[in-house]
Amino acid sequence: MDIKLKNIKENKSLLNHILLIIAIFIIFSFAVNNGNKVILNKSYQMFGNHAYLTSSDYGYKLDEIHAYLNNALYREYQEVHDGDPKADLQKTVASMSPKLRGELKANVIGSYGPEVSYFIMDNNTDIVYSNSGAKSDSEFEKEYNKDGYTFINTRSNVTTTYVNGKKELLNVSYNLTNNFDMYDDNNSYLQTKVLPPTVLLAVNHDFTAGGYFKDSYDVYKSDAVWSTIGFVFSSFLLLYLLIIIKKKYGIRETLDVIGQIFNKVFLEIKLFMAYFIYGNFSSINGTIAAILFIFCLYCAAMYDNENLLNVSLYKKVMEIYKSNQVFKPFSKKVQSRMVNGITRCVVSGGILMLAFLLIAMGISGPYEQLYALIIVVSFIYLLYSIFRLYSSSIKSVKDIEDVYNYTETLGLGHFNENIYLSDNSYFKEIEYNLNALNEHIKEAVEEQVKSEKMKSELVTNVSHDLKTPLTSIINYVDLMKREDIKPEIAKEYLEILDSKSQKLKKLVEDIFDISKATSGNIELHNTNINLKSLINQSISEFSDSINENDLEVRVNVDDDVYVYADGERLGRVLENLIQNSVKYSLKGTRIYIDLEKDGPSITIINISNYEMDFTSDEILTRFARADKARDLEGFGLGLSIVQSFTGLMGIDFSVTIDKDLFKARLDFKNNK
Repeated sequence: MDIKLKNIKENKSLLNHILLIIAIFIIFSFAVNNGNKVILNKSYQMFGNHAYLTSSDYGYKLDEIHAYLNNALYREYQEVHDGDPKADLQKTVASMSPKLRGELKANVIGSYGPEVSYFIMDNNTDIVYSNSGAKSDSEFEKEYNKDGYTFINTRSNVTTTYVNGKKELLNVSYNLTNNFDMYDDNNSYLQTKVLPPTVLLAVNHDFTAGGYFKDSYDVYKSDAVWSTIGFVFSSFLLLYLLIIIKKKYGIRETLDVIGQIFNKVFLEIKLFMAYFIYGNFSSINGTIAAILFIFCLYCAAMYDNENLLNVSLYKKVMEIYKSNQVFKPFSKKVQSRMVNGITRCVVSGGILMLAFLLIAMGISGPYEQLYALIIVVSFIYLLYSIFRLYSSSIKSVKDIEDVYNYTETLGLGHFNENIYLSDNSYFKEIEYNLNALNEHIKEAVEEQVKSEKMKSELVTNVSHDLKTPLTSIINYVDLMKREDIKPEIAKEYLEILDSKSQKLKKLVEDIFDISKATSGNIELHNTNINLKSLINQSISEFSDSINENDLEVRVNVDDDVYVYADGERLGRVLENLIQNSVKYSLKGTRIYIDLEKDGPSITIINISNYEMDFTSDEILTRFARADKARDLEGFGLGLSIVQSFTGLMGIDFSVTIDKDLFKARLDFKNNK
């Protein structure tokens, strides 16, 4: 099923299917998000505080304190250097140590609570900063690296974390220099002039009520409960919806629906989604988006990989633009396409120069990488536009040459081949017009040849049909002139002359009727005609011929059926058709006449007594005879008269030939 907006609105089942897919995507995202929280924060160990002590939330809190203690010393050196670049850093910082020591104690207790203890050794001045009674780092470690504490030990840029005396891997910066932007041009001197400090940090697990870690611990326990419940609930709901969608719609059909919908998304939107996912891939939401994006790509590729990248906003705009071009003069269309090619080159070149200018002026700021990407894309597109403009110019010259050669061929009278230009040719309309002209010329030539052939056959047939009775009349008149004829013989000759004269009269009348019907010069007298009565009346007129040929007429007629038509002409039509069937039916067979009320319509079927090696079009030609030897009576005008009269009355007449089966049908659905 091709999914369109109209289909979605009108098909409730399809709408419910799509809504169910959207619900599954949302619940999947919810389940993965909560599952990630459960795993990272070890919510499955929510009872007791051990899970919290190894959770990512606790690690983030430790990292914040760790970074603050480390950066405090680095920032002292930075302030001294910024105030006087020539000052003795170590000596000046050492003189400021009492002030720093007081600030550290006040900030740590005020911001993080009394459960936090620290020991910082400035390896440049050997000055210690601590809020504990430990005299050395080894004494501090001995006092706090035990059960009931989290202990962080950083020496020479190597950080190790212990929880309850056991080594744990937590989210704490392992390289102290990462906590301070030492790679900034203004701070790079710190790498060579300042040794990293030794930082020891201890946190008592008896968190103070209302303190920094207590609040975090309470939030963690609440989140752990809700994230676990959310994960379990969403997982069961996701499983339930998958079972429903499998039973009601089928997995394969669901994948096809996802593939169709995703294939209808513009390529530009897909690229933007991919760029957004790439920029946020490190986050859990970015990861979920990446999983769903790749899944939708897979469904789209499985459904129709050829159109995966074909639906584009650019193409849509160009289609609208081209549709508007249809009503423009040909010269305007060609001019517009050429201007578009030049415009692409100018615009891409302008964007390229602007991006270069912004970088050269140093105002790119945080968008330098974006500008670099724009430069690369614009340069590639500029090369593409130049190549396309060049190739289209070369192709246009070749197309003009092809058009010239083709018109030359037409001028020489060769109409057997068409001209074919590429789909994106500027001169595609000329191709259509020339091919249409060629077809019209060929049809006109064929019609002319056919007309000449028909004229020749008409002259031959009319000559034959006129000559035969005229010869008889002339011969019998000559006999009556030259012989002393007895009365009884003269009477016989007169009867023959009368028969031949009537035959000539009938031929002239038939030709006259066809001529008037073709020109529309017949006045119709339409009335309500009972087809059932008219069929029975026509059959009765040929009862003798039917018996002579040992034929059986099977009439399948419903109740009385009325049509509004000219009774005389319609009767002539039925008489000619029935006479034709009687004359050319195989002896001992049946003729079927069916009158259907719906329409209504009349069908006459018979089996031919000769091989019908002609088409339905050929038998409808004037003076065409089924017996080409012309042994049977008639002029070959019967079906032609039927065709002329039915066309005049708005009745559809058709002939079908299937081997020896001949079928004539009158359809009154267009008759008024």
